[in-house]
Amino acid sequence: MTTTPFLDQLDELRSTCQGAVLLPTDPGYDASRHTWNTAVDHRPAVIVRCADTSDIHAAVDFARRRDLPVSMRAGGHDVADHAEVEHSIMLDLSPLKTITIDPVHRRGTVAPGVTWTEFDRAAQAHGLAVTGADVSTVGVIGTAMSGGTGWLQRALGFTCDNVLAADIVLADGRQVRADADHHPDLLWALRGGGGNFGVVTGLELRLHPIGTVYAGTLLYRFDKARAVLTAFRELCATAPAELSLRATLINWPPTAPKGPPMAAITASYLGSAEDARAALRPLRRIGEPELDLMRPLSYPELQSNTEQAFTEGHATATGTEWLRALDDHTIDALIDLAARIPTPHTLISIHQLGGATRRTTNQATAFSFHEANYHLVVFSGAPSGRQLVTSQRWITDIIETVQNCSAGGPYLGILDGSSSPSRIRSCFHPDAYQRLQRVKAEYDPHNLFRCNHNIAPAGARPDAEAR
Repeated sequence: MTTTPFLDQLDELRSTCQGAVLLPTDPGYDASRHTWNTAVDHRPAVIVRCADTSDIHAAVDFARRRDLPVSMRAGGHDVADHAEVEHSIMLDLSPLKTITIDPVHRRGTVAPGVTWTEFDRAAQAHGLAVTGADVSTVGVIGTAMSGGTGWLQRALGFTCDNVLAADIVLADGRQVRADADHHPDLLWALRGGGGNFGVVTGLELRLHPIGTVYAGTLLYRFDKARAVLTAFRELCATAPAELSLRATLINWPPTAPKGPPMAAITASYLGSAEDARAALRPLRRIGEPELDLMRPLSYPELQSNTEQAFTEGHATATGTEWLRALDDHTIDALIDLAARIPTPHTLISIHQLGGATRRTTNQATAFSFHEANYHLVVFSGAPSGRQLVTSQRWITDIIETVQNCSAGGPYLGILDGSSSPSRIRSCFHPDAYQRLQRVKAEYDPHNLFRCNHNIAPAGARPDAEAR
């Protein structure tokens, strides 16, 4: 496929758009195309820096009439290669930053360029929040459409469980509002099905009162890793919904890792320091930690606390699996694998689920793992230009190792660009995937929005998921 046939028609697009329309030779092109993961270095044919919704309509119409794929850059934290797709028209949505908070009805509405840092600050000005990605530079809408995990999930459910409505530009150029009464199948698909169905220009979220939290990390020597993971598993079984736990095998400190890996438990408690200490008392059997960073934090401080482990400008490979259990064999295998991590900027983390994540049924959203007990997350990064083959093989070993405890598949929001179509399908229960294909066939029958972890329309040829 070549881009030559439509380049001489860009004057039409430029005359329609308020924002800049950039070619690879134009100033600002590289700044607009780059995302957080420098393992991705592709060059879209054209970038439209959308200044408003009318620019989105113009770009989608231009692409549809020329059968060009549409890619989207919003928060800019894409771990896969979905924004920087060769020969695509990239919609740079990052300038669209509108946030509206309704403190009376506890609702928040965001535009596609809004990150969690920005949204959390606006919501917390009214003492409100919703489950958000724990790396707060991630985009809000992208998180919600993938499912949305974070520190508040055990108290409030996943982000997608709190999505009330979406305004979306469809492949045929229409803009519709999907809510419980209008296009309900489309709303269902947007709650976990990813960016397959159009360009979401506004998302309405249910908000909840959230005050100060008691949170932080307890760090232990690696020779205590088995005791740490076992104590983590035991506490997860009895923890109240106010307590969220994670066990992580990581080099320390995350900002400048040195030496052997360490074992950590990170906790967040929605309540007083006294109640939090009581809830965490079972961890004392591990022994004294090397470092105790537990302290009162505001919710935005908690959200930004995790970011030090994720270095901007690094090339990054990822792994993910929802788990129904964490047995002794899996604990031992993960410790063995952590002892030979491929780069200093690598971590294995197990996130506790349960609580409010079970209040929403799998039938209510496209997201399919409300009943999982844990989420395994793996990141392995290195400075830009470093090959990640060793990291990818190591991650593959981890995912294969945990299959005896798997709840059925991975998390769509953390899959990197190396994922196969079958791996993408396993992000959903089979019935949910078939329903997503039917919704796709209704709203995007020609797969205009295919620069993503793609779901082919029902009835499409078998290879249609490949770009």
